[in-house]
Amino acid sequence: MTKNHTVQKIKQGYVIDHLPAGKSRFILRLLDLYKSNYEVYTGRNVPSKKIERKDFLKIVGAEFSNVDFNRIALIAPNATVNRIENFEVAEKRRITIPRLVENIITCPNLNCITHVEPFMKTVFTYNDNTFICRFCEHRFGTDEVTFL
Repeated sequence: MTKNHTVQKIKQGYVIDHLPAGKSRFILRLLDLYKSNYEVYTGRNVPSKKIERKDFLKIVGAEFSNVDFNRIALIAPNATVNRIENFEVAEKRRITIPRLVENIITCPNLNCITHVEPFMKTVFTYNDNTFICRFCEHRFGTDEVTFL
């Protein structure tokens, strides 16, 4: 038996689509949306044509920065972000992990200077699914990412 569910369109805001199933709650926490006054609609573990199962978020009236999109990309590197205006998609973009990641994640190397100096900015290059710390040159994958 197939069930069809319809989620209402939003007038203005963002739709974050093609999140891996089970990741929408983490994105909500990451962007502090639990504490916001935004109206948020979620779809969790729904069938998808592109990926077997997915989550999505619809956030009414929200504005996000490129830093926010970079943070989302670290969790869902193939997500799609649609900016909605007057119930229509005004801008659509597929987000990816940037080649330079600044002050978003921490270095897993506990001996790194960024753990000793409290005001030091963290900086990583990203290439071939690997992050490299600018300061200690520690290499790690996306599965080891810890947010500031």
